[in-house]
Amino acid sequence: MTKNSHDTALITGASSGIGEMAVRLDPSDPEAHAVMGTSLGVKGDFVRAKAEFDTALRLAPGRSGNPDLLYCWASTFGEPERGAELVDQVMQLDPHFPKWASGQFS
Repeated sequence: MTKNSHDTALITGASSGIGEMAVRLDPSDPEAHAVMGTSLGVKGDFVRAKAEFDTALRLAPGRSGNPDLLYCWASTFGEPERGAELVDQVMQLDPHFPKWASGQFS
């Protein structure tokens, strides 16, 4: 294991533990579910990651951070059209959203 892959493994493990703890402490917190979705996605557990992002969006559909995180993963989940829709939503919610961040959908 190289130093970089070892560091990535440590960070991924730590974020997974933090996400799990956050969801356990407050299952109604959309940010906790978004963090959990990110950590599961990094680990390659795309089915559970998508479920966590869907939960985050269901809990707070108008919060810019949730679709902001999900649009990055939408293509990985086989939903590029949904990713493009979420980029549009994020751009409407946040007028300072950097246009370069949506490059994969332009």
